[in-house]
Amino acid sequence: MGTVIFLDKNITVKCANNESILDALVRSGRDEVKVGCRRGGCGMCAIKVHAGSCYVKGKMNSKRIDVDILLACRIYPIGFVFVSTL
Repeated sequence: MGTVIFLDKNITVKCANNESILDALVRSGRDEVKVGCRRGGCGMCAIKVHAGSCYVKGKMNSKRIDVDILLACRIYPIGFVFVSTL
């Protein structure tokens, strides 16, 4: 289980095992991150990761991704992850 802390929104979201950050937000009824294709192709759900560990599942459109900018639909937190919206 992971915990995502949105520094710019002052919210915390718990992610179940094998649940992406975007899926956890949707399940929690939150709308801080835009939802697009949910497959990593559109880049709408991009967030900035400040600290913590997460793993990437599937592919992301590398044209839109920087070192600390990742897609919420494709990242899965390991422990505590500190992020902010774009």
